[in-house]
Amino acid sequence: MFNKLRKYKREYSPGRFLFTEGQIGKETFILLSGELEVIKGNKIVNTIKQSGSFFGEISALLGIARTASVKTKTKAEILIIPDCDFQKIIGEHPEIGHKLAKVLAKRLVDTTSKFVELKCKIDDHDIYFKEH
Repeated sequence: MFNKLRKYKREYSPGRFLFTEGQIGKETFILLSGELEVIKGNKIVNTIKQSGSFFGEISALLGIARTASVKTKTKAEILIIPDCDFQKIIGEHPEIGHKLAKVLAKRLVDTTSKFVELKCKIDDHDIYFKEH
């Protein structure tokens, strides 16, 4: 699937920031190889190492500032697709849009689960202090 998108392929050495938190972005990124770090503030909050992983799409799709920084941990090959081309690509290759929808749905499920877990911990904590 990604062979058709070769013209968007870039290679990066370790330690290179692909984008920083707060920047306005108009590109979606797809990891082909390598390992990346997702950084929020000064803390590494996630790693991306699975080939085919989308990232940076929130800013591109919604026109908002980047919610985190992404830096290469190892040498990496990445597709960088401008938003204007991304719409066309999804139209021509609906399987890419389907894959992105699945990625976003999984992230929503994961985020919701984490939110519920944290809320339960907070509620349990509040009950503990009310009883003591």
